[in-house]
Amino acid sequence: MKIAFTTVFDPKNVQNWSGTPFYMSNAFEQVADVEYISNLKNKTPLAYKFKKSFKKGYLLVKERAYVSILKWLKIIQNKLQNA
Repeated sequence: MKIAFTTVFDPKNVQNWSGTPFYMSNAFEQVADVEYISNLKNKTPLAYKFKKSFKKGYLLVKERAYVSILKWLKIIQNKLQNA
């Protein structure tokens, strides 16, 4: 069985999120082959920063999260297709 383990952190660093990704990845490795897709970055595109400066009450956080998720999905999809 193969598992794709995705995280915004390095799953081999016990210092991230109190070690949760580290211990999860170790547990997955005991039962399956693990493909790591990690260190996904959460950067705000410049266009959204510009948009925020002109709109009062603009919900940058929600739109930023949505854009980040779409980027991450493309990265994950590409890595899984090439695996």
